[in-house]
Amino acid sequence: MVARGQKGNRPTGKEPFASMIDTSYNGNPEQFFNDANVFLKSVSEDLQPLNTDLIPDVGHRPDQFVIFPHEVESKLSKIDGHKSCGPDQLPNWFYREFSVWLAEPLTAIFNASLCEGHVPIEWKLARLM
Repeated sequence: MVARGQKGNRPTGKEPFASMIDTSYNGNPEQFFNDANVFLKSVSEDLQPLNTDLIPDVGHRPDQFVIFPHEVESKLSKIDGHKSCGPDQLPNWFYREFSVWLAEPLTAIFNASLCEGHVPIEWKLARLM
């Protein structure tokens, strides 16, 4: 049975989370967003804090080693919402629909990974069907 306001698994209308929160989280948006935060935090738990004393002062980093929010937003906004979820179990339409708000925090995470020269193990995993 498809919940009212949904077409398949993708909510329609101005509140794309409303139906999913009602059906999967018993109407509790705080629990939904808490689960999303817990997952996003988990992908960086194995990173050691950056020791800024080891980084030489070069004034600025060359642009080829920096990811910008508009680039991340552009990629997120083009994700195919009909593909299956990744290990975070968030539907791809979530990333596409909220690309404007997700771009800055994800850019910060990606740039931190580049600066530290470390990619979290979770980013290297793939689920093959």
